[in-house]
Amino acid sequence: MLTKIAPHSGFCLGVRATISAIEEVLKHAKEPVYSIGLPVHNPQLTERLKAAGLCVVQSLDEIKEGILIVRAHGFTPQVMRDAEKKGLKIIDTTCVFVRRAQQIAAELSGKGYTVVITGERNHPEMISLAGFAGDKVLIVSNHKEARALELDGKFVGILSQTTQSRAFFDEVVHILETKPLRELRVADTICAGLQKTQDAAKELAREVDVMLVLGGRMSSNTKRLYEACKTVNKRSYHIETEKDLLLSIVKGAKSVGITAGASTPDWIIESVKHAIEAM
Repeated sequence: MLTKIAPHSGFCLGVRATISAIEEVLKHAKEPVYSIGLPVHNPQLTERLKAAGLCVVQSLDEIKEGILIVRAHGFTPQVMRDAEKKGLKIIDTTCVFVRRAQQIAAELSGKGYTVVITGERNHPEMISLAGFAGDKVLIVSNHKEARALELDGKFVGILSQTTQSRAFFDEVVHILETKPLRELRVADTICAGLQKTQDAAKELAREVDVMLVLGGRMSSNTKRLYEACKTVNKRSYHIETEKDLLLSIVKGAKSVGITAGASTPDWIIESVKHAIEAM
C-alpha cells in the first residue's frame, strides 16, 4: 500500500514556538510552570508536557507564583494584566498571526467600530480576540447569526479567528455587505500557513484512495483540514493516533494520504504511517 504525507503537515509556526518554549523552560525551571488550559489542542502532546512537569490549570486564580506560558492562542489583555499584578514570570508565545489579529481588533475598537469576529465562540483564540475588541464585539459562528446582526447605520470592522475557513469568512462578509452599514472594514486575519496546509492536503486527497487527517478532536484547524479534504475525497477520516486506525478504513485502498493539523507532532504522523505500512 502506497503511503504519502502531504507537504506542510503538522506543527505550524505558532505551535512550534509554544512547544519549544515550554520544553526549554521545563528543562531549567526551579519553580512551577503553568499553562491556563491546554497548551495545544493535542492530548498526546499535552500528556508528554505534563509528564515533564507542566501544570495545566483552568484559571489564573489557581496560580500563586511561578512561570506562566502564554500559549499560541493568546490571552485577553485583562488576564495579562492580572498575571503581571501577581508577579508571575510570563513567557509569551502568542502566535504572530494571532497577535496581529489581536492588534487589529484593538485598533478597530479604539476607532469606534463595532467589531465582528467570525469563528468558534468558545475557542481560546476567540476569547482572546474578543478581549482585545472590547465591549462592541459580536461573535459570528454561523450564517444564521450573521444574518441576524442588527448593524444599520453603524461603522463595522470584521476579522476572523486565524484558523477559520476562508469560504465561511467570505460568506459572512458578503452577508454584511447586503446590510445598510455606514462603513465596512474587512481585515484578512486567516493564517496563510494553514491555507497552504489545506491546499496541499486537498491536492493529495484528490490523488489517493483514502485520506487521513491527524489531530486532536478539539483542534479547530484540524476540523477545517478534515472538512477541506472531505470535499474532494469522501474517504477522508479524522483520527488522533494509530490506535484509531481500523482496517476497515483502508480496506481495498491502494494508496493512502496523510496530513495533520497544526498541533500534531511529527512522531504521531510517523507512527500512523508505520501502522499503515504494517497492515
